[in-house]
Amino acid sequence: MWGIAMEGHTKNKGKDVVSSAKMGGKSQRNKLPITDVVPLHGSAEVIAGSTEAKQINPDWVATFDAITDLVSIHNKDCKIVKVNKAFADTFKVKPEELTGKKCYEVMHGTKEPPAYCPHKIVIDTAKPHREEFFEPHLGLYLDVSASPTFNDNGTLTGYVHITKDITEREKMKQILQATEAELKYTIEVVPGIIAKANIFTGYFTDCNPELSNILGFSLEEFLARPFIEFIHPDDRQSTINKVEKQLEGIPLAKFENRYICKDGSYKWLEWKATAPDEKGTVYAVATDITERKKTEKKLFEYQERLRTLATQLSVIEERERKDIAKGLHDDVLGILSFLKIKVSRLQKTEACRNPKDDLAEMADTITDLNEKLRHFIFDLSNPILETSGLGPAVKDLLKKIASEHNIKTSINDDKSGKSLNSNQKTFLYKAVNELIVNIIKYARAKNISVSIETVDNDIIISVADDGIGFDTSDEEKLRFDRKHGFGLFNIKERLKSYGGNLTIESKIGKGTEVTIAMPLD
Repeated sequence: MWGIAMEGHTKNKGKDVVSSAKMGGKSQRNKLPITDVVPLHGSAEVIAGSTEAKQINPDWVATFDAITDLVSIHNKDCKIVKVNKAFADTFKVKPEELTGKKCYEVMHGTKEPPAYCPHKIVIDTAKPHREEFFEPHLGLYLDVSASPTFNDNGTLTGYVHITKDITEREKMKQILQATEAELKYTIEVVPGIIAKANIFTGYFTDCNPELSNILGFSLEEFLARPFIEFIHPDDRQSTINKVEKQLEGIPLAKFENRYICKDGSYKWLEWKATAPDEKGTVYAVATDITERKKTEKKLFEYQERLRTLATQLSVIEERERKDIAKGLHDDVLGILSFLKIKVSRLQKTEACRNPKDDLAEMADTITDLNEKLRHFIFDLSNPILETSGLGPAVKDLLKKIASEHNIKTSINDDKSGKSLNSNQKTFLYKAVNELIVNIIKYARAKNISVSIETVDNDIIISVADDGIGFDTSDEEKLRFDRKHGFGLFNIKERLKSYGGNLTIESKIGKGTEVTIAMPLD
């Protein structure tokens, strides 16, 4: 009889159970399947110690005490009839000291059976019962099964009680649950994409909310379509190539591709992924690098533009050197050669019929040379800029432009340029000169106006014309426009080093106004 009960119990040893938890100091319990406890026939007293029971199993006592679980036999009044050695050792007493005591007093430390007590349920229902619960009296998680015993007339006489200490298992289960909860929270809040996919099927199987946050699709939408359909057409083949490498067992160290968003735009993602397991499962993390890609593109364009700018500056410098050399050769050296001839003639008085005429011609030539040298030096560095300031220098420049190109010019100067240092004056003067040169070359303007004023702590210079204007809507295109963009880009880039900025207002057929703002430091 006893052997039947134990066999039924041990067969279910590996079944999963629902864990218990101690809450508010109360016992928490869960009902379990009753497939491992069976009713026994014969009174509790007979089962516990009768000669009949021993004859059925001569090694009954030895087996009873060899069981490591807590085993006890009770009558229907909940009194303990017999316990095994493991039961007595748990309470640090001899087995006979527990005989006759109420089981609930021993197990629960109460004066009556608690509602969740398996013994009470068996007595009330006459059916086997099993429960898991935390017992605060013992400070242990217990797995308790109870099987009723009956006499030959089928009358309930008591029950057999088997108790397993599952405290360590429950502690590990609680640690696992806490770890899983923490991991789930981490996955949900981590600022990056975490995804699980099967490369045999080509579908995502799970992903954290960040993928939806970035691309706009719901989790259900991601799981319903092959992930290749979310990838930019131009990046699909390279993605397939990477997946084929993964199929060879090679992890994905770093890979970039574009994923479509629900609004039709695309986002750049940078992926890292494991090699697949035997089921084709891979785990991957991804970062949204769209802004980085935009920055890299702009940086590349700026580098290309700066390289072009450096080439253009080299060409300009070479042209200026040639112009200087030509000016010195054609004007200065030519005039000096003429003067040398005249001086040689004067030295030979017999060859000079009218010295006064020669001297007068030489004086005119020297005056002309002086004027040419003055303009030559003026083009290299305007002396008015250093002596009188930015406003007078720009005014003198406009006067020269008006006379040479038949363009009406005007200037409004509030004298704020006087507070500029030498470097600021030189830069702003060259910037205004470059803008005016652009107007002359491309704008076909009849009027040019310049305004110099102080607003707050900034000097504001605007250069306006009534020329043909141009389209400023596409800033990227304008930056690479050799006709309009080169000079403007050059000024804008140099202006940044002074903490300033440049704005352009222009419409086709309506003229152009370029405004430069620079802090007065």
